[in-house]
Amino acid sequence: MIGPRLKRSRRLAVSVAAAALAVSVAACSGIGGNSSSSDNGSSSGGSNNAVAAPPSPGNPPAPPGVASNDTADISVPDGMCGILVNNGNNKNGRGFVYAIMPATDFGYASGFDLRFVPGCGNMTRNYGIGTGLDKNAIGETVGDRQMPAPLDGPAYTSDGTPVYVTLWMQWNLNPSETAMREFWVGVCAKYKCATEVSDPNHLPDLGATSSTPGWLRWQGEDIGPTLDQLVTRFVANYSSDLIKNPKMQQDLGDAMSNAFADQFVNVTGQPDSLLCGPGSSRWTDISKDQYLCSPVRITVTHVIPGAEIDFGKYGPAARQVAADQAICQAAHNQCTVLVGTDGTVQVKP
Repeated sequence: MIGPRLKRSRRLAVSVAAAALAVSVAACSGIGGNSSSSDNGSSSGGSNNAVAAPPSPGNPPAPPGVASNDTADISVPDGMCGILVNNGNNKNGRGFVYAIMPATDFGYASGFDLRFVPGCGNMTRNYGIGTGLDKNAIGETVGDRQMPAPLDGPAYTSDGTPVYVTLWMQWNLNPSETAMREFWVGVCAKYKCATEVSDPNHLPDLGATSSTPGWLRWQGEDIGPTLDQLVTRFVANYSSDLIKNPKMQQDLGDAMSNAFADQFVNVTGQPDSLLCGPGSSRWTDISKDQYLCSPVRITVTHVIPGAEIDFGKYGPAARQVAADQAICQAAHNQCTVLVGTDGTVQVKP
């Protein structure tokens, strides 16, 4: 089996071609002071928010039988993980072979294909749930989803008050070999979330999001529903004081952060923590594939008073009408909700 040759030295200057993929993403303002562009399940973008991180620890040991006769030599950009997959040409089938850590050099043979995924190393990804009315300094809509949580809401406080929640979540991929394999097989391959590299000397430029359409889709279908379920579950532990009490909102975010991993397992069906939190997550022993995966970080930015859903008046559109009405009221009636005779819902400034 002809496979990748791994080089343990870390390049201090990433090649020009690799740098084209590791695009620099400017930090923009968002809800509650977060980034304005974030990974998008349904709207316009994604962001990498650089945070301090130690140098790459190298790579986990290569699997048995991996040889060093390579035909391609490339650097994995900082903030990205490389995924090596069989392409079927070496009669070893297709599928995940090996995960390559950020900011490391390696070579691989013609029997393999290379993929890149963001959210590794010192780049923290954001996922934002907003209202569609939040803008950054240059007037761009911020957030990944423009409907507050829960999407099938409202959620209800302990004293029966209907509310909606906007929030931001910061996270990284778990780079351990076990977690990367499960992410590839159970999530990424399904949505074609990775960046394909057909020519290592000419890497694609993904623009400000550093994300493929498939990368954005999996987040909309996996991260979004997980957060919706957490909001519904944990809002019930707080009284209606949650609407105006920052300390209670912080506690709500912390509770959801600590419960995210288990809830994400229920949504994706994957057995391990695939997403980790920034800051304290780290390798404890890369030679044994041991990675300390701390909880993701969820920040509640707004708790919006809701209204009872009127199915009798609005039919199937009732949930969307209720959410849009709550948003407009929270924005001091800067918008109006219009419901057409065909059930379509529009929000007008």
